[in-house]
Amino acid sequence: EPCPEPTIAPSYYTTSDAVIASESVFVVEISLVCKNGAQNVALYADVNGKQFPVTRGQDVGRYQVSWSLEHRQAQSGTYEVKFFDEESYSALRK
Repeated sequence: EPCPEPTIAPSYYTTSDAVIASESVFVVEISLVCKNGAQNVALYADVNGKQFPVTRGQDVGRYQVSWSLEHRQAQSGTYEVKFFDEESYSALRK
């Protein structure tokens, strides 16, 4: 289902205890509202050129993507997460 003119509100979480965990885990959750009222939008995410599936949350309009990196590969700072619907994701993969 297409989602024209989306409004997105993000939140995020990262692990912070390097002693207990062997990897850094990143979780990004978004709230998505579509101008046309679409609620079952299939989404995909791209982080640094790697694609990940986006799961739908239990609440309408909530979506989540997560990934992990070894601590030495996980850089501090900001990660850009790009979200795509099915049509734009297909174009990305070509």
